[in-house]
Amino acid sequence: NQWINVAKATHFQKAKIAGILDITKDSTLVFLQNNKSFLLHNKNLTPHSTSPSHTLYTPSFAKIDNYTYVFATATDGCMIRTLREGKFLEQIGVTEGLSNKNVSTVFVDNQQNIWAAIDNAIAVISYGAGIRYLRPNIEYDVTGYSTRVFDNSLYLSSSNGVYRAMLNKNITDQSQSPGKFQLVNGSDGGEAWRLNELNGHLLLTHNTGILEINEDKINPIINGVGSWLTLPLSAVYPIKYSLVGTYHGLDLLGYDGNKFSLIRKLKGTFDSFRFLELDDKYIWASHPYRGIYQIKVNEAQTNYDTKLFTQKEGLPSSYQNYVYKIGQGIVFATQNGLYEYDDAQGRFYASPRLDVFNNIPVKYLMEDRKGNIWF
Repeated sequence: NQWINVAKATHFQKAKIAGILDITKDSTLVFLQNNKSFLLHNKNLTPHSTSPSHTLYTPSFAKIDNYTYVFATATDGCMIRTLREGKFLEQIGVTEGLSNKNVSTVFVDNQQNIWAAIDNAIAVISYGAGIRYLRPNIEYDVTGYSTRVFDNSLYLSSSNGVYRAMLNKNITDQSQSPGKFQLVNGSDGGEAWRLNELNGHLLLTHNTGILEINEDKINPIINGVGSWLTLPLSAVYPIKYSLVGTYHGLDLLGYDGNKFSLIRKLKGTFDSFRFLELDDKYIWASHPYRGIYQIKVNEAQTNYDTKLFTQKEGLPSSYQNYVYKIGQGIVFATQNGLYEYDDAQGRFYASPRLDVFNNIPVKYLMEDRKGNIWF
């Protein structure tokens, strides 16, 4: 029933205590406002040897879980380290979404959200969530279109070109990778729509055509009309032919075992084909302002015929429909959930295998490697 002095103030060299966090039942870390820490064990206070030596104003600390903690800084936003080793994991600053880097207090709630008091605002960081926010351009926000991990790098296509960051193979959670995003020269000057890996090459469909990315270099393949995506016409590698959905129709892209080239522009319906998928019978394209196209390419691969489906064929609306491949089947994202196509009836119907989406407006779908569907 009395206070016991555990450590003399001389240990801290006049620096104030900013936080105290338990490591184990009998060990505690004591953090100071000058970015130094001490280990308290058996009433003995010793410097935490893994703490960095540079001076930094660190006014607040909070435990995230039994392995990590976060602390506030006056000049570098929030920092995250491991509890036992003091190993630096991640910095959360302006690049990651904070409005400024002067953080005075941090607090972690039961869902592992980090609440940060910053100049003129309170920010919440969804650190415990499975989603991380990436901001490749710190000067202004760009619209993100696609991502691809290729050759130990993370590539992001955006409204201002492609950004590249090197990955660290020794880090399990790549959102903590220290790599910085750099703009791939030659990919800007228009929208960089989609990144695709094809025959061991990284291709980019772009507002100016199709480009190949080799680390931080760009090699044009097709110049001219804007292109949305590439659709391989075979599952056997190397893939010899692929369709290209462009602003004005379909092109045929060829591969000779070494490089890609334009074979020809196919003759057919003049329209913008941003969404393309292939099943065992048809090529499907969706246009958010017209409906669903069913496409057949002739055997000579010179022409294609289209049939347009709208609300008359069972779609809940003729507008805002998108085509995707989930598993081995084609599904259509609509304003009323996911639909499938009955070839015998020539009509669309609400998907019974994905009825969890019923009456939910769906625009974008993605299936990951574990079979999870993101929408």
